[in-house]
Amino acid sequence: MVRNDDGFREPRIDSKKCISCGQCVRSCPLLNGKMAKRPSMCYAARSLDDDLRNRSSSGGVFGLLALETINNGGVVYGAAFDVRSQSVRHIRVDNIQNIDMLRGSKYVQSDISAAIFADLKSDVRQGVPVLFSGTPCQVAAIRSLLGDAIKGIILVDLVCHGVPSPTLFGKMLSEIKEGQNLDKIDTVTFRDKSKGWRNRELCIVSGGRNVVGVPSEIAYYGAFLDRLSIRKSCEDCMFNASRSGADITLGDFWGIEKVAPELDDNKGTSLVIINSEQGKKAFDRLRVEKKAIDIESATKANPSYWGKHRSNPRRSKFLALARIVTISRAYKETSKGFILFQLFAKVRRRLMSIVGRFPNNSGVGFLRCKSKRSV
Repeated sequence: MVRNDDGFREPRIDSKKCISCGQCVRSCPLLNGKMAKRPSMCYAARSLDDDLRNRSSSGGVFGLLALETINNGGVVYGAAFDVRSQSVRHIRVDNIQNIDMLRGSKYVQSDISAAIFADLKSDVRQGVPVLFSGTPCQVAAIRSLLGDAIKGIILVDLVCHGVPSPTLFGKMLSEIKEGQNLDKIDTVTFRDKSKGWRNRELCIVSGGRNVVGVPSEIAYYGAFLDRLSIRKSCEDCMFNASRSGADITLGDFWGIEKVAPELDDNKGTSLVIINSEQGKKAFDRLRVEKKAIDIESATKANPSYWGKHRSNPRRSKFLALARIVTISRAYKETSKGFILFQLFAKVRRRLMSIVGRFPNNSGVGFLRCKSKRSV
């Protein structure tokens, strides 16, 4: 895997080592993927444990699946922020204490190393219960890699908006460390919920200090939502809408205040889409408050499930500028919405601090930050 000019990892064949065995072609999920069946069930769900839910991006369902797996002697694979490399990588977790490292959204392409692939194959061969969580394309790759051995693993994919590059993510962290005079960054919370679930706010933690609302953070988030920083292949995703082969698809249940207001307390509600019998059995074992909802109603306010996104014509310009200037300047010169986005972020933080504590307040729905489409 090498990084392209935009900073994304992509496969390259080393002609000096290639023996023309064809294994890469046979294993490629894009070339050999099969269309999945229509999801069998869809739910709005939330954990009965408020503390667990507060530590999760939405309703805490992934945390419960992970806890169930480890309590049954299994292991969990998922994306975590790595302090040493200052990047997001997939890791293997075999104890309850480290589940928190896997919780929460990560708006960047995660690195799955060859060592992690080897550990995963070893666990499956030895019959260890495995839960794997990743983007739809990552889940499709794992299914293709394991082949018939896939029966020993529960696959969970995400309602995915697309991923920014690790290079851009690293640049944001460097700009923040320099601008805020930080020695290192301990963790990154992409969806801080201290002011409520609807508050989409990126928070950097360094030495017990929370850094929120600085220009690089706002620009990184704005570029992500505007699809200026998204990987090119994400514009025409072949694995969303339950086509990855995942047993369960998880996401935020945006629009819950209209579909099932009794499950909306602004602490987070999960969208849970069941794609297989194995997924159904795993979900049925969890202690959650849930309500069955048809797929069309459940995804009406979450078009990312279907991949209904236009490409942003300014994407190439933004990525080219971001290589030579700060992220905030690149975003400002590329997006018409930069100044409004900054103003909106400040106003929203203030309003959320006032109304976020009130349960079942559907009137705060307008505070949810939505992507602006550049034309």
